[in-house]
Amino acid sequence: MNAFIMLQKLTESKFNKSKKNVNVFCNSNKIPFFEFRSESGIDVIISQDKSREIVTTGFLYKVGSRNELHGQKGIAHLFEHLMFQGSGNIPKMGHFKFIQQAGGTLNAFTMADYTAYYEQVPSHQLETCFWLESDRLYDLRLTEENLQNQKDVVIEERMQNYDNAPYGLALFKLFENLMRGSSYETPTIGLPVDIKDFSLTQALEFHNNYYRPDNLIIAVSGNVEQETVEEYIGKYFSTSKSGEIPTLNLKDYIPLVEDKLEVIESNVALPGLFIGYQLPGFDFKRNIIADIFNELLINSTSSRLYRKLVYQKKLVTDLTSHLISWQKCAIVTQRFFYPDISSRNIILEIFDREIESFVSGDISERELEKAKNKKLLSVFLGISTLLVKNLQALYYKFYLNDPNNINELYKIIESVTADDIVNFVNENFLNNHRYILNYIPEKKS
Repeated sequence: MNAFIMLQKLTESKFNKSKKNVNVFCNSNKIPFFEFRSESGIDVIISQDKSREIVTTGFLYKVGSRNELHGQKGIAHLFEHLMFQGSGNIPKMGHFKFIQQAGGTLNAFTMADYTAYYEQVPSHQLETCFWLESDRLYDLRLTEENLQNQKDVVIEERMQNYDNAPYGLALFKLFENLMRGSSYETPTIGLPVDIKDFSLTQALEFHNNYYRPDNLIIAVSGNVEQETVEEYIGKYFSTSKSGEIPTLNLKDYIPLVEDKLEVIESNVALPGLFIGYQLPGFDFKRNIIADIFNELLINSTSSRLYRKLVYQKKLVTDLTSHLISWQKCAIVTQRFFYPDISSRNIILEIFDREIESFVSGDISERELEKAKNKKLLSVFLGISTLLVKNLQALYYKFYLNDPNNINELYKIIESVTADDIVNFVNENFLNNHRYILNYIPEKKS
């Protein structure tokens, strides 16, 4: 089913009340998944899609910034870089060379809970992906030269994206105050002092501890046969590693006991207002409710605060809201850029009034349906691509131990009611303290 049919069905099912809703994730359209566990302990997911002559592979290692020890903040992300520095049969940066010469693309990313590597190649090049990943899993070659080189790269990345960027340290301030005491207090980019001190011995230990078959999920999507994947898993990933994965003791945040406002003068063009709230850890339906609430409140040009703050009162030039959800805890943040430095309190007053209006039951059926439609369309357009579908399979396998939760998204989104929104606001906004960060332009001397 293509996006145009999806849009048509959404329009028919949502805005024509005489028709029943059409479930575009009905049984005939469900994404099929086959799972097995290899003898070496790898969880393998296969999703066959023969509509295109391509295949996507994803390798998720269950290690992220949450696993970092004191004095090693940023090591998980640094190690993502080191995984491209060569292995037994692959030269430095050889992964890019082999995949690109095969007509494919690749990348990697580090999150707080996990680190993922992925490739997308023509179907007949699938074995190349398995060969490359197994080589650096079992025979990664680390040197002092490569380690120092990637330390410099990561520190430069932090300076460019955070330290020297406008509002760049807002994320650190939000984490520092909302995630205090938790395993998620430091963003994945890490701390320069720790990165500089990271030794080759620590790098080898990190690889041995966490880059191992029994800490790995592999997802394969596209024009592929189950037997082929099983063959390559046996050929390239049959060897187990000795030792055990270090015990993980996830720590929750220290709850805020009062609201906190922090003002920072910085070299920024416009004042920036950041609001953050603490939430419990990963919850499938709660996260969907949060996304729909954010759509109702801020994240569209027809949302309540966009209409009031941008169109009507012209107080704000840009605004957005995000949920960041990890296994143990989560935060929801709002961000506003505004031209008049004296407008902060007015913006906060309007924000608070709008939050309270949700609890009074002021949510129309059409408003809620519109927000749910946008969530549905976003989900569908995402999983209509092999890459997103593959990464989502890894995501739901990691957090819920079942990639089939992708097929439950329609049902969950459709089930969200006005009462769910009210309960979400009550639990996480009205009965919760918050951290407010206000960036203001430096005073000119």
